[in-house]
Amino acid sequence: MIALDLNVVYGIRIITTLIMCLQEWTNNVKETIKNDTESVQNWNEVFDMYNRILKLFDVYKKCFRILLRYDKIDQVVFPILIMAWIIMEAAVILALCVQCEKFYMAVEEAESTCIQLVMSTKCSSKNTYFKFCQFPFQTFFKGGLIIQ
Repeated sequence: MIALDLNVVYGIRIITTLIMCLQEWTNNVKETIKNDTESVQNWNEVFDMYNRILKLFDVYKKCFRILLRYDKIDQVVFPILIMAWIIMEAAVILALCVQCEKFYMAVEEAESTCIQLVMSTKCSSKNTYFKFCQFPFQTFFKGGLIIQ
C-alpha cells in the first residue's frame, strides 16, 4: 500500500514540475515576442526546449505506473483501515488528476503562445516553425495521458 502512495505522490510532484517548466517556457516566449527578438538560433533553442519538456512528459507516462498489491487482509480486523485507505487513495488520485489538468492547461497556453509566435511578423520562416510547432501538439494529444 505504501508503494502505491509514494508512487502517486512522486507522480504528482513530477507533473507539478512539468507545469512549472511549461509556464516558464510560455513566459519566456511571450517576453521574447514583446522584445522583437528574431534570432533563428534563439527560436531553435526555444522550440528545442519545448520538445524536451514534452519528451519528459512521455518519460513520465512510461515510468509512472500505479502498483496495486492485493494482500490477504483479515476481513474482521481491518475493515475500518481499508475504508480509510480507500478514501485516502481517492484523495491522492484526485490530486494527481488536478495536476494533470493543470499540465494540459499549460500545454494549451504554450500551444497558443507558439501559434502567436509563428503568426507574428517577427518570425521570418513561418512555415518551418509552424510545422515544428504543430508536430509536438499533434503527437502529444494523440497519445494522451496513460496511467496503467
